[in-house]
Amino acid sequence: MRALAVQAPKDEDGLPVIRDALAALPRSLVVWRPHKPGSRASLARALSERERAALSARAAAIEIALEPFGAGEVENVEAQLLAMFSGFRAMKQQGEDAEAMVAITRAVLHDLPAWAITKACLKIARGDAELDKRFSPNDSEIREVALAVVAPYRRALRDANELLEAEVTR
Repeated sequence: MRALAVQAPKDEDGLPVIRDALAALPRSLVVWRPHKPGSRASLARALSERERAALSARAAAIEIALEPFGAGEVENVEAQLLAMFSGFRAMKQQGEDAEAMVAITRAVLHDLPAWAITKACLKIARGDAELDKRFSPNDSEIREVALAVVAPYRRALRDANELLEAEVTR
């Protein structure tokens, strides 16, 4: 999967480029796209080898990008959380209190990629997260911001997989 993912275009952060999965396909190819779970997309013809390879590479790259942070990224995740928390006056804990707070928040975010946590922390710290800036965010608010960061990637992965599994109707 990693070898396949190398072929997918990446942005300046090394993340897969997120755009509509249809952008690389001819408009006449897709007959119908489902909006209900369990429904399948329909194609006017089978995907060419090149189209299938591009979609497969894209799906693999997104899947890898969405992997939860690993043991090697714990220190970075904790540093991002601590930096975000330190921007709130009420969150000036030190020592064991700060470590415990960060460890609990990290546990709440365990299933998310490190890059998404970093972006969420930056959004919160900059006041771009649509949260009340007068108060420090709780764990569920931080999680919601991080989930919003990964949402376009999850949609793009779903769309690419739907097209890869689509039925030919003509």
